[in-house]
Amino acid sequence: MKLVFESSVLAKILADVASVAAQRNTLPILSNVLLKAQGIIPIQGTTRTTRSKITIAATDLEIGMVMEVEGEVEEDGEITIPAKKLLDIVREASPDDKVTIETLSSDRIAIEYGTAKFKIAGLASDEFPPVPSISDGGVKIKGEKLCTLLRKVVSGASTEEIRYFLNGVYVIIERFKDISTDGSITAVGTDGKRLMVATQITGGAITKKITGIIPVKAVKKIVSMFDHADMIDVNLLESELVIGGEGIVFITRLIEGEYPDYQAVINPVKNNDLVLDLDKESFISVIKRVSLLANPKTPSVRLEAVEGVLTITSSTPDLGEAVECLPVDYSDASIIISLNARYLLDILQSVTGKVTLKFRDSLSPVLVLDNDDIGFIGVIMPMRL
Repeated sequence: MKLVFESSVLAKILADVASVAAQRNTLPILSNVLLKAQGIIPIQGTTRTTRSKITIAATDLEIGMVMEVEGEVEEDGEITIPAKKLLDIVREASPDDKVTIETLSSDRIAIEYGTAKFKIAGLASDEFPPVPSISDGGVKIKGEKLCTLLRKVVSGASTEEIRYFLNGVYVIIERFKDISTDGSITAVGTDGKRLMVATQITGGAITKKITGIIPVKAVKKIVSMFDHADMIDVNLLESELVIGGEGIVFITRLIEGEYPDYQAVINPVKNNDLVLDLDKESFISVIKRVSLLANPKTPSVRLEAVEGVLTITSSTPDLGEAVECLPVDYSDASIIISLNARYLLDILQSVTGKVTLKFRDSLSPVLVLDNDDIGFIGVIMPMRL
């Protein structure tokens, strides 16, 4: 195999793919990237051919990625190369350099650019785990919409190992009943103390229902890879979710387990009847300032709403206390409630417009609504006063 790349192009692709490769693993092959090249590719069923194709792949057996990279194929082939070492070498090339990668005997690889020459040891590609590709039978949706929803709710996912099924974002892609092929995407994140749900119309053809719990690590990769993608393909292959678009195929194992019935949490709080409308940015600023003197481990802030005024306070014996008043549009019965400032801020950061809080009493969950996005719902449990 012999390939030639623009150094800047190769470095960018490698930075993304190498981040998926295992950093520490008993299987050395998982620390490598698979570099595969095909020269003139025949188009099946015709006499026509298409351009050369070079792909780079990496996996840690939990997530995997395949990306196409532009380059010249002087000789077909495939090999696996230590991901970090290859990235370090390519990063040192100047932006105008051409990088040549050539396989030698005994799975060794020669890398050249400018006046620099390197020889490193690789591993045969037949040891590399098979990486799925996009296949028929999935659904097509707008990548930007999926990423927007994931970004809105991922901070609500749990980090506790005990309830592992909460360590990810639950995604439901389904078709509207009896209405063309369009449908909805719903993303849910919860740790049992706060819940964040975001829903949008798909903007694509939905031929079947896809559900699964995507690990937080994979969610962050999906958002970084497909945030600006137009249409993407999404498919469920046994316990893996495969997403493809923009010359990228991303694979993640789904978290096993039954996700909680989040609708059972939302439905009761929809009946909360004490309504407080707020400017999001002003509210966030006040919460951030007041929580500076809250207990760092359990940053509780006390909200007291009376007609026209919201008073936010925090108090910690070792630190002191903070108080700030915010003029608000509120005329219902007075309410006093204590909330975790960190959880409240996470939900507020996902709101795009003005925010509405709906209370029942000091012991009941609070409903958080986005006035500019009817598809977003937040729920936060109160703390002891």
